[in-house]
Amino acid sequence: MEVVCRKHAFVTSIASLLGVFIHVCATADDWPMLGRNGTRNSVSPETGAPTNWIVEQRDQGDVVRESRGVLWSAPLGSATFSTPVVSGGLVWIGTNKEEGNGSLLKCFRVSDGAEVYNFESPYLGNREYDTPWGGLGSSPLIEGERLWIATNRSEVLCLDIGPLVLGQGKPRELWKLDFVK
Repeated sequence: MEVVCRKHAFVTSIASLLGVFIHVCATADDWPMLGRNGTRNSVSPETGAPTNWIVEQRDQGDVVRESRGVLWSAPLGSATFSTPVVSGGLVWIGTNKEEGNGSLLKCFRVSDGAEVYNFESPYLGNREYDTPWGGLGSSPLIEGERLWIATNRSEVLCLDIGPLVLGQGKPRELWKLDFVK
């Protein structure tokens, strides 16, 4: 992830009289929701993306082919229906537990792919609501330091991710809405 800082002149009559300049620093790669942002325009404004890549291939632990054009990769469950979202230097994605008995919200650091957090949502134990091997079917939504996710348990969950973004601890649950109840 690249942080792009630009110097912008704030052009108003007052600002021009005072000669005020505002420094705006924004992460160029943030994609905090399905559809990139509120416009739902999924066309990326980024330039210079790799157009030719190879993911490392292994044969019984030995590397057969090295990666090219890939910064990092990370293991997910056996069923992933969510799309990743990127915000504040973190990548979030929903998947299932490899054992098939719940779902996970995973979080990785953009710079090196290290897993920094995961939230587990166990199955309810009710065939009416649980889909075997289903995992999280929704993409997270991030706005500022708030993350919302619809879990496999028919809940909408709101997390405060500020502590994780700042490197000061794990996200904390702010509220949960249980649609079954």
